Amino acid sequence: QKYCSSAATGLLRVQNSGVADQSVRQPGYGIIFVPTNNLIGDIDVLVDLRHPFVGDLTVDLASPGGVGIRLHDLLGGADADMNVVYSNGAPANAGPYNCGCAMEASGPGSMQDFINTPSIGPWLMSISDIYPGNISTFDRWCLQI
Repeated sequence: QKYCSSAATGLLRVQNSGVADQSVRQPGYGIIFVPTNNLIGDIDVLVDLRHPFVGDLTVDLASPGGVGIRLHDLLGGADADMNVVYSNGAPANAGPYNCGCAMEASGPGSMQDFINTPSIGPWLMSISDIYPGNISTFDRWCLQI
């Protein structure tokens, strides 16, 4: 079944003068609540966001049961935008990141970590921009389990 969120809260709308002030760069996040309690046999996660440098970003996913993995870890350099489906058994995480392509999570952790865990409850996606000065929008993300 597919569950999507078309809006994220607080995502990367931070602009500053380039001063390395960790206190002003807070991660954006999105939550999807899955109402069914099934063991996960397969999982795909779509991430769709706009950012001028995807190599500035980390993207993390946490399940209601406490399993957490890094989907994207500062890869992609100056590539713009991200439209990726993270999937267990997909090819390694590599650009292009705006193609709608399937790929494995960059880690730590892998999509396989979610297999045979319960689906019910709030799933949290968080996105951090480690460099100041850019604005990003988190268009949507989806879970298919």
